[in-house]
Amino acid sequence: MVDERSPADAAGHGVGERDRALAERGERTGRYQLAADGTVVAVDDGLCRLTGYSHAEVIDEHVSFLLGEEGSERYGVALGKVRQRGELCRTDIAVTLATADGDPLPCTVDLQALGGGSGAWASLGELRPQRVEDSADATPRQGESTAGRSADSAPLTDRIYGLSRVLGTATTRAELAERVCERLAARPEYRAVWFGRSHCSDAVLEPDATAGVDDVTLRTDGGGPVERAVETAAVQVAETDATTDLPVDLTETGATVAAVPLVHGETVYGLLVVTAVEADPLGPAERAAFADIGGAIGHALCCQRARRTLMTGRVTEVTLRVRDGGSVLPALSDRLDCRVTVEGVVSTTDGRPQHYVTVHSADTDRIRAVGDDLPGVERFEIVSEHDDACVVRVEPPEPTLHRVTAEHGGSVQELAFECGDATVTVELPDADGTRELLAALRARFETVTLAAQRETDRSIQTRRQFRSALLDRLSDRQQTALRLAYRAGYFNWPRESTGEDIAASMDVSAPTFHKHLRHAEEKLAGSVVAPEEGC
Repeated sequence: MVDERSPADAAGHGVGERDRALAERGERTGRYQLAADGTVVAVDDGLCRLTGYSHAEVIDEHVSFLLGEEGSERYGVALGKVRQRGELCRTDIAVTLATADGDPLPCTVDLQALGGGSGAWASLGELRPQRVEDSADATPRQGESTAGRSADSAPLTDRIYGLSRVLGTATTRAELAERVCERLAARPEYRAVWFGRSHCSDAVLEPDATAGVDDVTLRTDGGGPVERAVETAAVQVAETDATTDLPVDLTETGATVAAVPLVHGETVYGLLVVTAVEADPLGPAERAAFADIGGAIGHALCCQRARRTLMTGRVTEVTLRVRDGGSVLPALSDRLDCRVTVEGVVSTTDGRPQHYVTVHSADTDRIRAVGDDLPGVERFEIVSEHDDACVVRVEPPEPTLHRVTAEHGGSVQELAFECGDATVTVELPDADGTRELLAALRARFETVTLAAQRETDRSIQTRRQFRSALLDRLSDRQQTALRLAYRAGYFNWPRESTGEDIAASMDVSAPTFHKHLRHAEEKLAGSVVAPEEGC
């Protein structure tokens, strides 16, 4: 028995002044009790209202059902620290709650350890949506003055931040644009909303959706907030009668305009334009909120492109020739006068890309000498040697072809360097992405030319869907540990790298690496073996 109390007793355990104060303020909260193994044994009606699940759907599920794999791991770490301090101690951590309708809900969970008579520990948790809690306190952002804030400022910023709830459920750009325009136009402070992107001309933005104004095109060469927002990738606010790049239909709808770039990484995926009746609703707090939501929308648009690439049966395949003498991998192939083939890219925990490349040369001493002489390289090491080639792990300092391509919803299929020139084959969800990808690559690399373009059926769609389904079961760190171990020859016999070597590349301890790898192996094995055992 994990706890001497019944679930009903535990759900009421520790109620005090703080809990009554929350109830008086009308905040939405949800409570649950976990057994020692993380299984949910009790929930209250508040949690069901927060998640949209019924009691029966949550009871007997693991806490990862509510918090996801990464969230449940952080919950376990926090719970362990609380246990060390003894029963009745508690702590707060930030988590993202999984709801029945698929919308992620950022929450703060107040967790408490409950000791059982057998020495096992259960836990009690109380979830509170972060935005509700933050708006009640109306705490200004760092560096923000409280002067000039309207009395309705917190609800208004909540409305802006609340747009994040629609991002995960919109499956197309048009659907996302319509929802954003509809939600913002519902506020009395805003008069018109415009959501669009560049299309036929780099200087022209065409609408995906509008509210409070007819479909109009905008220009990015008029010297006003629209042009500045696209060029600087930052929110621009101006009085409508002072702008030079807004059509009359928009300037007549309000006194102030905000041009919000939809940005992910270094790519601007479009623009959100909002006109306000007065200047106050576009103060510092609202500008910060618009900047955050612009980044969230940009990320959602990037993910939509990537999802279309994975799911569509037809893709646009382009072959590009790229030259950039200052980059690491072209320099490696040029100095060694051999072919360098990129086998795979693995991102470390802090987002740095590690390339695993096959250098088609058996001269290991020369490979090491060239690697030591490459400027700015964080990591360069030979992980396996063969008769006519070596596999090298290299961490270049500059933005890579893989990263730029992924930011535009594309997928690199093949990448090889010869005498300093790269030949890269990319799959894009549609032909419209080719022009944008070329523009982005030409802004970063010395010379980029389009060698071929064709529409084709996806050649390995079934394999990718299967692979994606398996990887979705793993947390980010488990995926990183698995990818690094595979690329470094950890699964070969004999092993070409040790667990300590791979742990060092992840900047974690060896036991932590082995824990992540073992969990990943268990989940992958379970996906293959468990269904057979159940037959």
